[in-house]
Amino acid sequence: MDEHRKQSQRLRRLKEEIRAELAELEEVVRTGDELTRGMGVAVPDELRRRGLATFLQDFYTGCERIFQRIAEEFDGGAPSSSDWHRRLLNQMARTVEGFRPAVLSEPATQTLDEYLRFRHLFRNLYGRHLDWERMRPLLAALPGAFRTVRGEIESFFRFIDRLVEVHARSADETTEDQDEGAASPGQGPV
Repeated sequence: MDEHRKQSQRLRRLKEEIRAELAELEEVVRTGDELTRGMGVAVPDELRRRGLATFLQDFYTGCERIFQRIAEEFDGGAPSSSDWHRRLLNQMARTVEGFRPAVLSEPATQTLDEYLRFRHLFRNLYGRHLDWERMRPLLAALPGAFRTVRGEIESFFRFIDRLVEVHARSADETTEDQDEGAASPGQGPV
């Protein structure tokens, strides 16, 4: 199999992996939204706050998995420094000249940064200290944040589709060139 076909397969596989991650994220957002709808203004008890916090953590973690796969495929990998989570998010907001467009807009990056910050807090804080006033707006904004991320990933898929087309054409041209260059048995050069 030539390199163009291999690259097309890798890009198609990347899209499949990202689509699977988006489906998981959609379920996280749907369930989190159902659980918070109709809660009113009362501060939930500690157990419920801990449970709802996992939806916020899961949302950003799923987004980050998508960004890691894109970075592996197009950027030579994710950053490896101690602040790699933030650097990866910022990396997705930048065009990598000659390789890929920005995956995220600046507004989407700013929105996701709030979820990244919350996840960091959640992982480094005792659950009993979770601040409902900090969580509530993030939970309320979760469906919209997901729609934004999904839309921007879908735009990135169009870029991937164009790359797949280019590789498919190049693979076809390579095959045609090889076919034309092969002499039939018994035929000498013309």
